[in-house]
Amino acid sequence: DISQRCLEVIPTIDGSLIYEDFEGGVWRTYRYIDRVKTIQTVTREEEAFLLGEAVGTFQTQLSDFSGSDLHVTIKDFHDMRVRYAQLEEAVRMDRVGRVSGVSKELEFLYSNKERGCIISDLLNADRLPLRVTHNDTKISNVLFSEDMNEGLCIIDLDTVMPGTILFDTGDMIRSATTSAAEDESDLSLVRFNTAFYDALLVGYRSQADFLTNEEQALLKESGRAITQIMAVRFFTDYLNGDIYYRIDRPTHNIDRARNQIALIKDMDRKWDEVD
Repeated sequence: DISQRCLEVIPTIDGSLIYEDFEGGVWRTYRYIDRVKTIQTVTREEEAFLLGEAVGTFQTQLSDFSGSDLHVTIKDFHDMRVRYAQLEEAVRMDRVGRVSGVSKELEFLYSNKERGCIISDLLNADRLPLRVTHNDTKISNVLFSEDMNEGLCIIDLDTVMPGTILFDTGDMIRSATTSAAEDESDLSLVRFNTAFYDALLVGYRSQADFLTNEEQALLKESGRAITQIMAVRFFTDYLNGDIYYRIDRPTHNIDRARNQIALIKDMDRKWDEVD
């Protein structure tokens, strides 16, 4: 049923794809997709497989669409060099006096800078194809059949823009293979689930048959890189006084950053266990 597999924008009565209300709010309406369900986290290998399959299908369907034809929704969104420049500026300014308490985290992020920049550097050097990217490939952005036998539709298309598909595989890996919530402060609970990773990549590779050799070789690295960029972003926001991400506690952003660093460290420990 094609109506279950693609978001369909409903135009306004004057033919516009958006509606602006009297307060300046902008609205867009999609046709409701029936007989589907969503889940918030991966809890079984079968779910990881379906997520990988859905992302691979989405990318394959758009693999012949030129990424350069798309508008850049958020400039430098996954450019690690830019994110590190923002971090270094936050350290220099130390606006809220937090730098002195996070030396270990800073040391880790600085020592991993060059490795973290590999993918964005290759993209900026035109050594990776510019493709259509979703940029938020977590499992809650997939509509599944009610019986959870199939991923039907990728939703939340607001950040679709040009980039490398490794941004999407990386965020898929980051979000689906962790054993804990992104803001879990007990780092002993943060582990890299290799079984989920394997299932995720089997599902993904079953559909994504268009990758170049270089893209294939960097799939595993993409998970580490996107986890690192999130650590840098959370850390930068913490040093800037929590001005970007919504927080529920004073340590929320540093907890998130430490969580992502812990996930990277467990990825590194288990690096040779996965392909």
